Amino acid sequence: MILIGYVRVSNESQKSNSSLPAQRDAIVKWCKDNGHFLLDIYEDVESAESADARAGLQSALGEIFGNKADGMVVYKYDRFCRKVLDSELLKARFQAAKKVLYSVTDPVDWATDDGNVFYQLKSVFAEHERNTIRRRCMLGKERKKLSGEFVGGQLPFGYDLTKGQL
Repeated sequence: MILIGYVRVSNESQKSNSSLPAQRDAIVKWCKDNGHFLLDIYEDVESAESADARAGLQSALGEIFGNKADGMVVYKYDRFCRKVLDSELLKARFQAAKKVLYSVTDPVDWATDDGNVFYQLKSVFAEHERNTIRRRCMLGKERKKLSGEFVGGQLPFGYDLTKGQL
């Protein structure tokens, strides 16, 4: 099969860590070990709220649904989608077009009831993890705010940041 790879990290600060290269290496090895041709690997470095907002994913899907590839391979399903609704809508598109989605770490066969349920459970847990991370970040920002520290984002014009303070 001809496949498109897709890798993702959630923010710019993760771009320089080892996650993207590790995902790429695992996808390349998996394709080689399973006799698939890897056409290309697309990436996103952002935590978009929905799959529609991720440019790399949309380009990869364009290749797949433009019949340049038989499907997609990701390192882990939570790199593909972290919202149950997105996951189910994309699964329906893949199935309608007779395309495949493979995960290096989470082998699932949508053709079976057990595989379908496993995929749905992975989607539920991915969304739960995303929500948990968001809550923890908001809690940390609130704590910084209450202690008078700079919460983040772009510094206001004319201000400098010294030891966490404006």
